Amino acid sequence: MFLKIKNCLEADKIFLLSDNASLWSKVRYVFEKYLSIALNRKKIRYYDFDFEYDSRFTPLILQFYPAEISFLNKYVNLSKINKILDIGANVGQWAYTIKSIYPNIKMISFEPNKIAFNKLKSNALNFDDWVVFNHAVGKGNQKKIFYYPENSTLSGSFIKNNANEFDKNVRLKKTKVSVVKLDNGYLKKFNLPNRYDLVKIDVEGLELEVLESLTDLSFEFLVVEVPMKGERNVSVDQINKIIKDRFKKEPKIVCTSPVGNLGYVADVVYKLT
Repeated sequence: MFLKIKNCLEADKIFLLSDNASLWSKVRYVFEKYLSIALNRKKIRYYDFDFEYDSRFTPLILQFYPAEISFLNKYVNLSKINKILDIGANVGQWAYTIKSIYPNIKMISFEPNKIAFNKLKSNALNFDDWVVFNHAVGKGNQKKIFYYPENSTLSGSFIKNNANEFDKNVRLKKTKVSVVKLDNGYLKKFNLPNRYDLVKIDVEGLELEVLESLTDLSFEFLVVEVPMKGERNVSVDQINKIIKDRFKKEPKIVCTSPVGNLGYVADVVYKLT
């Protein structure tokens, strides 16, 4: 309980010190956060709209995103970014924050879990130029078993041990989801571009497989979630090798940012040159 209170207070501090929102809206949000957690609500006013979610503690997690986006903007001028491919969107917390601050960005999000996707779809309807797909992205078109905690979709994964890595005591559910390869045929079928300014991959341990599958795409910036601790088989060296071997580009790390305040994972941001 002490740790949860500590995390909540740290999140409040980070959120209140972040820019991209008025002080009044941030203070209001902090009050509503505690009320939403206490009452186990499933939506909260975040920026200009009601943000829908499925996990009780999502209002706490949302508090880290404005500062995360501000940090990213120091190294990637988001005002000049036109198209983002968001793979592993969950309920849309990262993409929603960016769209709230930079509404002119065209966002294309993929999320395989139907429960999370339904929330993602509702959140995306608040914005223009945000298209969502209920698929995972991988090396081939197929159906696969996807695992997720019974009380949340935040850490769902195709790797069973990764689905509950933050809480080994939670019971897992499973569902069969669709995996698609974003090759030229799929892109043409759904009228999707093959050129993006930025690609973000957050798929709980299968980041390398997803990255290897994107060879029909071109992009300048890449954001990949890597573990700071835990058992995920994802490393900077492996990502560097894929960029060099598959994309014939030189990987340059422009920044690294821890995700949240628990020290489990970090976003590594690359520029492909």
